[in-house]
Amino acid sequence: MQVSVGGTRTCALVDTGANISVMSKQFFLRTPYSTHKLEPPDITSVIAVNGDHVKVLGKVNISVTIGNRNFSASIYVLPQLHHSLILGVDFLKQTKAKLNFENDTFEILENNDVVTLSRLTLKKGLAKLIKAITIPKRSQTLISVAVSHQTHDSTVLLEPLKSLTHKHRILAAKALVKIKHGKSLFKLAKPD
Repeated sequence: MQVSVGGTRTCALVDTGANISVMSKQFFLRTPYSTHKLEPPDITSVIAVNGDHVKVLGKVNISVTIGNRNFSASIYVLPQLHHSLILGVDFLKQTKAKLNFENDTFEILENNDVVTLSRLTLKKGLAKLIKAITIPKRSQTLISVAVSHQTHDSTVLLEPLKSLTHKHRILAAKALVKIKHGKSLFKLAKPD
């Protein structure tokens, strides 16, 4: 989803599988907030999608603009990240956001009114693994997929096939992702 952080535009990943919102150090340094000293974080590390523990560099309060609406957010800064900004469950709860699959929209509740911030354009395509992988039990991994029938720089909703869970015992959530040169990243988990 296209957002602006202090006037610096980026594509944020809306991730219902992430408890907290995080930003890469590289993107942080491109924003006006880089002149501010990072606050000490209340958590010292996070567990990445691949199971690695990643040190949290600090925390920063920012303004995120989505459409024509501004939101305050507390964001953790990480040394490296596959996306410049991930808006997690903390941000979604704070803004009372919801993905409305019936209307293909990303919405928030503002003063008891539903405000549509983004429309999802649904074009069917297929996401295929770029290379074969093995997912260990009780782990999560970020995979690279080739996505058909989508334009470069578009935001799409990747939705796992039911056979992924039933046949292969792998879990995946619906995710809004950015397509770059026909490719994107997708998170999978194998519980047992």
